[in-house]
Amino acid sequence: MKIFNKVSVAVLLSSFAIASFGITTAIAAGPAGINLGTAGDYAILSKTGISTTGTTKVVGDMGVSPIAASAITGFSLTLPSASAFSTSALVTGNVYAPDYASPTPINLTTAIGDMQTAYTDGAGRSDYTATELGAGNIGGLTIVPGLYKWGTGVLVPTNVTLSGGANDVWIFQIAQNLNVSSDVQIILAGGAQASNVYWIVAGQTTVGTSAIFNGNILDETAIVFNTGSTLNGRALAQTAVILDATAVTKPSSTTGNPSFATSQGASTSTVTVAQAININSIVTNNGSSVGSIIVDVEVYNSSNQKVFQKFYELQNFEQGQTQTYNTSFIPSAVGSYTVKIGIFNYNWSQNYLWVDNALGIQVGGSTPTIGRQIDIWWPTQGANIGGSHMPFKGLLRDTDVNDYDMHWQVDGGQLVNIPTNYTDYPHKQFDVDLTNWTWRGTGPYHLNFIAKDRSGNVLSQQSIDVTVWH
Repeated sequence: MKIFNKVSVAVLLSSFAIASFGITTAIAAGPAGINLGTAGDYAILSKTGISTTGTTKVVGDMGVSPIAASAITGFSLTLPSASAFSTSALVTGNVYAPDYASPTPINLTTAIGDMQTAYTDGAGRSDYTATELGAGNIGGLTIVPGLYKWGTGVLVPTNVTLSGGANDVWIFQIAQNLNVSSDVQIILAGGAQASNVYWIVAGQTTVGTSAIFNGNILDETAIVFNTGSTLNGRALAQTAVILDATAVTKPSSTTGNPSFATSQGASTSTVTVAQAININSIVTNNGSSVGSIIVDVEVYNSSNQKVFQKFYELQNFEQGQTQTYNTSFIPSAVGSYTVKIGIFNYNWSQNYLWVDNALGIQVGGSTPTIGRQIDIWWPTQGANIGGSHMPFKGLLRDTDVNDYDMHWQVDGGQLVNIPTNYTDYPHKQFDVDLTNWTWRGTGPYHLNFIAKDRSGNVLSQQSIDVTVWH
């Protein structure tokens, strides 16, 4: 799993284990939320322009006003004749500007006014939970719901956690700049919602490279996102919004929350080494509709080491909707395995559900004894590899290359045959495209090489771990 905050649940398991749970409704802690008005309809709203470089992805509407559409750059906008909005391949939603057809100009004027009113409301609150928390450095802190004020800027050099319930509210008043360092996360824990977090910033907001930010930013000046950064929230700026390969997703409505239930089953109860087993995961959302979530299926061995992971991104669930996920896992050794399942928001920063013991799998047969050793020529243990034509090379020692088949698999996935190659010396070789190996980031990725005789009996296997550059 990619983050550390998990929802603890009690699970009753059978051959088809069922776990039902969700985020519970509670009396809200912290101040009353800020009414964004029609500004809340936008993922990004700016008075002086929105620009992007790199492959940005915005889920939600964008708008500028009073500046014209020419101030929206890098999005390759498409504007049909006499249309009230334009579109972009980088935006899942509509793009609005005041020089588009009616009723867009008046709607944007209202939204900009609502944005400024919301900023004034947030900046004017005074029933403080704390002032000058951390002397302006909040890295490493866990912050409960409340109203917080700084007369200076705020620095977030390491992860900060906002811990509270689904209806709780955080308001941060920052008199100068807000700076979030590279690779840092604003983590939501305990069911906290990005839509209930408000960052009221008088200076510039800067989100560092690959950082993950949660909440609504209402900024009196500019909001800048560096390369590969992520915003789960809204960027509402009274000057410009600048993006660089940034992922922005407007949060779901604050009314109601998703509540998931799962059941897991396996295609067979008698599994042997190197035999594929299909894990059937049925996921139901009993709460409010939610979009762009991740369904994560993981398998751990008896030493609690993760040997397999498959996750499904950009999953959308209406209220009451059920979806089924079929995942194939190929064990490489005998023993007991445990299936774990998690449900996260689009960037892994919020955990809706985590079942630590969703299903047990027993693998019989025998783990191959090492009589004849597999020599893996490339990659070697710990190698950093990448590219679209990376050769995987090896052979079974002291065995004619024509008398056996060799396969490779990554993270317990599908077995892929490695053809015979006679260049330089008879061996097995397969050129692998690593450009899509992104599910663990840079890794490590667990590679398993298996040699079988012509009858399909396992002769030997060898495993290594590698990292992948992109």
